[in-house]
Amino acid sequence: TISSSFLSQCTSLIKSYQLTLSSPSTLQTLTKSLLIFSSNPTLTSQLYSYYLQSPHLYNYTITADLPRCNYTLSLQKSSSSPRQIYKTKEDISDALTKIEPKKTAKAHLTVRSSNQSLLATLLQALNDSSSEMYRLIRPPNLEECTIFVTKDVSFDVTLINDAKMEGFSNV
Repeated sequence: TISSSFLSQCTSLIKSYQLTLSSPSTLQTLTKSLLIFSSNPTLTSQLYSYYLQSPHLYNYTITADLPRCNYTLSLQKSSSSPRQIYKTKEDISDALTKIEPKKTAKAHLTVRSSNQSLLATLLQALNDSSSEMYRLIRPPNLEECTIFVTKDVSFDVTLINDAKMEGFSNV
């Protein structure tokens, strides 16, 4: 049984923590820390190797993550041509299954990495006890009170020809 004083204390701490997280300076700190983490050449190389050696993630993205996440797919033949934008899961699935792996290697690599496996990298950054993010995400006074749940995951994937690929993930 949880005591009412413990619940009251947790409620107060969580409200205070919520104010901290919603401050613009906190968002700036998180953004800066993630940028530093993601610009690490060793991490970038490891992620590239992982996705390069994991062709099965292309189908995983289509069959597992597309049904449970929000996706927008933009296809563009060249940077000067108009974009074809797909928003429904069926249209995105149809468009992605038509992309030929050998002709569009970069597109395949982008789609392989456009799934929730990216969250593991984010969690790695958040669990680095030497980072500013760790202290923001895991404040010592809230260890017994908090559980983090992903409410929504969205991916905006832009594929422009095979010469230039862009992928964006919003969590």
